[in-house]
Amino acid sequence: MPERNGNFAFRILAVTGTALVLMFFSEFYFLNEGPAAALAQGISALPGLASFLGAYGIFAWLFLILLDRFRVHDLAGLVLAGAIFGWATEALVVPVVYEGPPVTFFFPPVGWHALVDVVAGWYLLRLAMRRWPVWMLAGLFALIGVTWAFWATWTWGDGDAFTTGQFRNIVLVSSGLWGVGLVLADLGAARRFHASRTEVLLLPGAALVLFVATGLPFWPWMLALSALMALTLFALWRGAGNDGRASLAGPMRMPPLSAYLALPILPAAALLAYPLVLENRWAVPSAGIALLLTFAGGAVFFWAIVKMFTSR
Repeated sequence: MPERNGNFAFRILAVTGTALVLMFFSEFYFLNEGPAAALAQGISALPGLASFLGAYGIFAWLFLILLDRFRVHDLAGLVLAGAIFGWATEALVVPVVYEGPPVTFFFPPVGWHALVDVVAGWYLLRLAMRRWPVWMLAGLFALIGVTWAFWATWTWGDGDAFTTGQFRNIVLVSSGLWGVGLVLADLGAARRFHASRTEVLLLPGAALVLFVATGLPFWPWMLALSALMALTLFALWRGAGNDGRASLAGPMRMPPLSAYLALPILPAAALLAYPLVLENRWAVPSAGIALLLTFAGGAVFFWAIVKMFTSR
């Protein structure tokens, strides 16, 4: 019993940390209007984010269960598990995925959530923290921070730009949550993430109920998305690793302390760059970038599907 309780504690750490990391890239690095506008008011907005974190806790738990049960240990499997996470994010509690199908099947669920949140933010960035020297990490964090300042300009088309003070609040509070999430996710990854049978039945069951309840008014497209999700799950099963390698959910070693000490470079770079971006009105072509991410997400998704069926 102590061992089981201990493993559950590590799973809670992994789920909470993963939820914070994915929520950061999904809502605040992306600058989703509602959550970003709320956080622009400062730390007083944190209590209102509890429901958001709860939802991302469910999404993260499902994602980690997929990684473990399908023994995902390569990029193709991670992309497909990330796609499931993306569809969960945009179809379980909000119907964003049905706003313009079939394009919205791939952006933001795959083009942003799978590629940016999961592959880049949750996996590759944490891998770099374990493998790169601190000076390379510093450059990477600075680049990500400056990119954040430029990406913030996509919101200008929907209203007034965030002031430097509002952007500062968003950056400082959300990057603080991100840093906590990284630590918790890495602590949880010290042991293999292996969900109990109760978790494996309860979490997907709850997700299915939410999926049907949210998608029923759009039932023809819900059926189409269900078929795409079924194909994805079958591909994950078909390509499940059986060579004894650990899944990407852990176990893995902690990054060095210097990697965590470099984290503040990211928000600092964003805060230094944004006033220049705002003053000079250096807006990025957000529509073109979204289109590029849509095609990239679709291409990488179907590459992953093909790889799963041809790699054995």
